Amino acid sequence: MPNPVYSNGFEINSVLSSLTKRLGWRQPTIAGSPVLNAANLQSISGRYFQSFHSLVTIAKIKDVCEDKNISDADFNTYLTNLQQDAIMRSLNEVFREPELIEQKLMYTRFATMDQPVDNSGLFVGYIINVANDFGISTQINSATLYFDQDCAFNLYLFQDGVKSPLQTISVTCVAFQRTVVEFDSLVLNFKTGQKYYFGYFQSELGAARAIREQVETWATTRCFEAYTFQAPSIESNTDFNHNYRQYGFLPMGVNLEMISFRDHTQKILRKANLFDEVVGLQVAAMVIEEIVMTTRTNKDERQIGEIAGKIYAELNQAYATEAVPIMPGLKSRIASELKRLRQTFFPDQKPTSISQENDYFGPESNWYKQNLRKITNPPIQVQ
Repeated sequence: MPNPVYSNGFEINSVLSSLTKRLGWRQPTIAGSPVLNAANLQSISGRYFQSFHSLVTIAKIKDVCEDKNISDADFNTYLTNLQQDAIMRSLNEVFREPELIEQKLMYTRFATMDQPVDNSGLFVGYIINVANDFGISTQINSATLYFDQDCAFNLYLFQDGVKSPLQTISVTCVAFQRTVVEFDSLVLNFKTGQKYYFGYFQSELGAARAIREQVETWATTRCFEAYTFQAPSIESNTDFNHNYRQYGFLPMGVNLEMISFRDHTQKILRKANLFDEVVGLQVAAMVIEEIVMTTRTNKDERQIGEIAGKIYAELNQAYATEAVPIMPGLKSRIASELKRLRQTFFPDQKPTSISQENDYFGPESNWYKQNLRKITNPPIQVQ
């Protein structure tokens, strides 16, 4: 399982893979035009970038590329990068609210009575239950290792119901020294499973032993729970017996730092069509900016220079004027689209009033009034 890469609360690869398929480019019919690949021609939405502005054409884009001899393969890569840059620019403007919900160290130590733990051929570590919510993910940021000898071994991440480990992470630690190991995007979420197991096989430690710290307090969490367990290893340390888990609530040389955060990935994937307009406008604006700023000299560049004022208005004008009676510029339209998207994904919370009459059990509640007679004058029981 490759590590997901997150930015601004969404998983980049999944989102880009989905959104880049929605808009495409039309293949030019002019002789000598670059041959576009299938990925750049694909348009699930039926919309094409050339339709967002008359200056956005394959010929003009090629004319302003820094490499005047750019190959078709490199030009296709350029178009893909252009589209993905526009997608990321749009998403990062919409999803810019704080995502972090909590950050926890699983336990704090009392600093006395630490003792080594004899190895018994077990798999030991943590059971992690994540929130039953597609909009929240949990991440293991780091593990603090504490052992009585220098050692190298593996940490394993298992998912309930999956036989092979999702991740195998090689770690090393120094004897009698808390060694912090940072993890790169070790994200757990409800989309792939609700229960995970994270730990190590004692048989891989050799003569080294985990040092059990005396716990002062266990962390209180909001969106996930993690607690220690141990189970017999089976099949030459490729799995453990899930039916014989024991819970001692005792650390086994590993303390985890974990966070939970708002994950917008599934929202974006389910509403990918909402981004078509803003991504198309972003690409148009980026192409026109490139045309204006190009260092290339050719006939198109000279023609564009003659109407530079109009092009500037096409990009930046907020509203039509007598001098330039054209529609608002691309950047103004982009801003309106971004505002609409932010309102869609993060609607304003309307104030609500709560009266005593709506209280379910208060003395002024509707329930109380309707049942007052029954309470004060209960029915007579006939013996």
